[in-house]
Amino acid sequence: MEISIRIITNPQDMIEVEDLQQLVWPGDAREVVPSHLMTAVINNGGLLIGAYLEGVNTKLVGFVFG
Repeated sequence: MEISIRIITNPQDMIEVEDLQQLVWPGDAREVVPSHLMTAVINNGGLLIGAYLEGVNTKLVGFVFG
């Protein structure tokens, strides 16, 4: 297993971040950071980085946002 770190700018990848948030912190869907807010922050100096488990089916396993 290998973990790769990538900067996320693609809206589809941001949806994966939303899904991971809901998996890790179950509850109301309104409590996750939505992709449109991630886009706004990224376009104004913020950063979204994903940690991916590489393999046959590469999978997002972590992220940092700010």
